[in-house]
Amino acid sequence: MAVRPDSTYAFTAAPDKPQHSRHRDVVVLGGGIAASFLAALLAQQGVDVLVIDHGTHPKFAVGESMVPYLTACWNGLAHRYGIPDLSPARLFDDLAARVGVKENFGFVYHRRGKPSIPAEMRQHTNPARREMHLFRQDVDAYLAYGAIRHGAEFRFNTNVSSVDPRPDGVSITLDRGETLHCQYVVDGTGFRSLLADRFGLRDAVPRLETQSATCFTHMIDVEPFDAIHPDGWHGMAGRFAHGTLHHLFREGWLWVIPFNNTEASRNPVVSVGLQLNLRRQKLTAAPGPADVVDLVNALPDVAKQFAHAKVIRPWVSARRLQYSSSSSVGCRYCLLPHAYGFVDPLYSRGLCCTFDGIKALAPVLLAALRTGDFSEEPFQSFDALNAKLLSHHDLLVHGSYLSFQDAALWTHWYQFWNLSTVAGERPLVRAATTGLRTGDFSDFERCDHKGAMAAYDEHMRSACQVMEAAEAGTLPMTVAVETVAALSQDSWSRFRESGVSLETPA
Repeated sequence: MAVRPDSTYAFTAAPDKPQHSRHRDVVVLGGGIAASFLAALLAQQGVDVLVIDHGTHPKFAVGESMVPYLTACWNGLAHRYGIPDLSPARLFDDLAARVGVKENFGFVYHRRGKPSIPAEMRQHTNPARREMHLFRQDVDAYLAYGAIRHGAEFRFNTNVSSVDPRPDGVSITLDRGETLHCQYVVDGTGFRSLLADRFGLRDAVPRLETQSATCFTHMIDVEPFDAIHPDGWHGMAGRFAHGTLHHLFREGWLWVIPFNNTEASRNPVVSVGLQLNLRRQKLTAAPGPADVVDLVNALPDVAKQFAHAKVIRPWVSARRLQYSSSSSVGCRYCLLPHAYGFVDPLYSRGLCCTFDGIKALAPVLLAALRTGDFSEEPFQSFDALNAKLLSHHDLLVHGSYLSFQDAALWTHWYQFWNLSTVAGERPLVRAATTGLRTGDFSDFERCDHKGAMAAYDEHMRSACQVMEAAEAGTLPMTVAVETVAALSQDSWSRFRESGVSLETPA
């Protein structure tokens, strides 16, 4: 694509039309995966789109573990909107030496001072395909420059001081005094959402049951968990080092995401993050490295895995991870899911919600750009989707933290997550596969993860109430385990009776 004479990337600006005066169609705030992918999608459809990023690449970010739902959604969008060069498969080929492979979700339950028990380990595998561990500093840059290649304009190291939406357009003032104009603005910045702050959208107290704190970093020389036992872990379908590993314990969990687990890898880094349940771990400040060290040393098998580990970047921590907003749409603006709200890294649902949001937003925004009608009503379906995805993930994670109080309880709650994965994933994967084969993406655009799980929410809420009673000591643990087991089994029975195929799409 030829560089426009008035583009940021031209050597000189057109004398009769300085670049700062051009009226853009869409301005996207933020330069991560979501902002760059959406910008590429819009630019490929002929939209004049500008991305404003307060930093530049490479940059550190979390959201590093893919799941089949995300792969299918991302892949379907890339082909539906004519940007297959930004599909997961192409990214995996081009960044093979930098990203990791994910063949399973691994879960290992631990008790302080005691070795882990293989019977209390779980692996959720997908034999039909492999997902990726995303080394975000490289992946985000790859997508940003891919968006530029498709015609999007970027302003790096640029801060926005104000956003003023009006019925006839949006004015955006930069901190250097320059004013830009556009028809619509999309906020893809995340927790520090400029629009959530500008319009008072952020809930003072998150309307979420989950309450967790975090401390995370990147390390090298982390041993594969499979190597710490002389005979390996018998009964496992695959190697824990070939997937996203979750070390679970009463007070929370620890993630281990390797980028060095393929023959092609030249990247020695492993992502490590601790999450503490604030219902059980009272904290006056954000957790720090000492909390991670104390936890690792208290769990013998985890201590072996980290015996030689070295931290290679500053720790990032937060007193509470959760945030939510009253709305994700307004007059000529919207917040992408990660700017709207967030629950917890557990189950790697953040990017799934993000791409579900892009899938819902793209046709509505493109229609508005075609017709010039930017009334809020057509965007309400996008807002409703954001709310229900956040709510479902909160229910799933809140129940998980409750279940960590007992290994048997966790085993049965795990079946709810397993069902959520199957019921939400399979229809979307089939719809994306059909779209790639036939060019008809109508079913793909209608699918969302939450839609398939709504029928089981009541059982999940009942199970949470039971686990809360066990945690409070008002219900014997044996009764709680039996009740949660019955509820999860009944949910699975109802799902099988629904006639939805359990066959994994190719």
